[in-house]
Amino acid sequence: MMHKTGRCSAPFQRRSGKRITYYYYAYDGNGKRFRRSTGMHSRSAAMEVIQDRIRTGTLLTDLPKTAACGSSMLFSDLAKDIFIPGSCPLENDKVLRGRPYTARVMKENRQRLDRYILPFFGKMKLCDINVRAVKNWQSWLVSHDLSNATANRVRTTAVPIFDYAVECGLMNDNPLKKVKPLYVSAVSTRQAFTEEEIQKLFSVPWLSSLARLACLLSACTGMRLGEVRALRGMDIQQGAIVISHSIAGDGSLKSTKSGRVRICPLPGFILDEIRAFIRDDDDFIFTTNGTRPVSGTYVNGYLEKAMADADITREGLTFHSFRHFFNSQLVASGVQGELVRAVIGHESEAMTERYLHLQASQMKPIMQVQEAIGRMI
Repeated sequence: MMHKTGRCSAPFQRRSGKRITYYYYAYDGNGKRFRRSTGMHSRSAAMEVIQDRIRTGTLLTDLPKTAACGSSMLFSDLAKDIFIPGSCPLENDKVLRGRPYTARVMKENRQRLDRYILPFFGKMKLCDINVRAVKNWQSWLVSHDLSNATANRVRTTAVPIFDYAVECGLMNDNPLKKVKPLYVSAVSTRQAFTEEEIQKLFSVPWLSSLARLACLLSACTGMRLGEVRALRGMDIQQGAIVISHSIAGDGSLKSTKSGRVRICPLPGFILDEIRAFIRDDDDFIFTTNGTRPVSGTYVNGYLEKAMADADITREGLTFHSFRHFFNSQLVASGVQGELVRAVIGHESEAMTERYLHLQASQMKPIMQVQEAIGRMI
């Protein structure tokens, strides 16, 4: 039987990596139980914290900001070990429930944390993260070229982090749970442009030749918008393009989504257009000043204007639709699946190494599809 100390249980320990922290269960007026952290690593110190909270009536969630709840802690300190195998404080709970994180999920979650959560919340105190801050974060995610669906996946990654803060007594509640996920249309966002739409789109005048080239390049290579924006002069080779980077939310270079380098052949008509924008090997190609790449909003804005001028109104078409168009063209032309995966960027590491050494003759099926796309334009 659980021994009660006032309206809470005796302290008990939980291990996070090599560190032991003492917790207790507190009970509200209805007998509902809540787990709270003392923040202490010895039983005697934990008992002192519990006795102090009994005296001040702060056993549950109504802890003042100056209390030992640590509400002035920075989010970056809370998240330091989150999704790090072997030291993640969320890992034990998953193991206890028989649903441990896989290495892949742990890696993906940490990437989202580093790219989309820490840059916004990292320097904020936990006590300052409220509903308004969460809504501002959602707007920030969308402004950095994430779709609503992707932003919602990032939100899902963040929820257990804030739940952990609540469990430890560092926050009164989880503000993410008070803000609805962003709206995602029932229409699939994974639509591909049709050949007719491609013909219409590139036959109308564009207000930005740079945005037009970005879209054309994706239609002929399947590159993601971040990968296109990250291109520098050094990435353009004779008859091919090296896709090794993408653009992070803060505008810096990061690895591709798969974390691997891939190479895609380029037909002459695209190479000629790209060379006109190359300044230097280290300079970005898709830029207006050579030092920073154009924003995703810049490209998407001109794409939307061109689609309107071409009378393309079908829902679900975005920049990413060029990637799906190119993939569908490869498949429809009978290009082997492993070659499609290598060029598109869904390959295994072994497949990457193999494709990096393909001869020009082996690239011919890809080039034939690209030339066919060129004839559509």
